[in-house]
Amino acid sequence: MADFAEEKMGKNAFTNSINHHFEGICNYFSSNINNGVLEGINSKIQVIKRVTRGFGYVKNFIKMLRLAFN
Repeated sequence: MADFAEEKMGKNAFTNSINHHFEGICNYFSSNINNGVLEGINSKIQVIKRVTRGFGYVKNFIKMLRLAFN
């Protein structure tokens, strides 16, 4: 089934990408779950890292994370 795109459109970079990620594509359509929430959490952590850079203590960074994700 993964070679469906290649049969219809020929062998190129796009069909190679579809064939490589076919299982993940099928999983998305069967569960409707994506990594958007995870990307949002990561973005929030990166902002907190930039803000707390001046503190210099890991304890303060952890406190900020707990405050943000309470």
